Amino acid sequence: MTLRTGPKYNNPTYALYLFGVKVTFNGFCSVCALPVYKEETKHHFSETFCTLFDSYDQNDDGFIDHSELEAIFFINDVPKEHALDTFAKIDADTDDKISKGELVAAGLEFVFAQEPTPAGDFFFGPLINCD
Repeated sequence: MTLRTGPKYNNPTYALYLFGVKVTFNGFCSVCALPVYKEETKHHFSETFCTLFDSYDQNDDGFIDHSELEAIFFINDVPKEHALDTFAKIDADTDDKISKGELVAAGLEFVFAQEPTPAGDFFFGPLINCD
């Protein structure tokens, strides 16, 4: 796996808050994205992101709306003010709702993209400077 380069990916002061725990982007990928290029690994991640979607879609309408994403951010200790920007980046077709396909695509970008992508980099909220 080629980890991303640049200050926000390698610098330990930049991190994601994932389930209330601070982890660097490359730290996340080093632990849970091995081996990245095998299709079976992508399949398992896709299944995981489908399960996440089902748990995020609280009203079972087949989409994640703004309030559902804000609730997920709140539960995971990510400031909810980041939810609006994250929502816009994941909502690829700009229909003001996140489909299962959009969430899975963003999740796969987050884990597997070799270069930064708007949706992938915001999958769990923005990378932030923790200094």
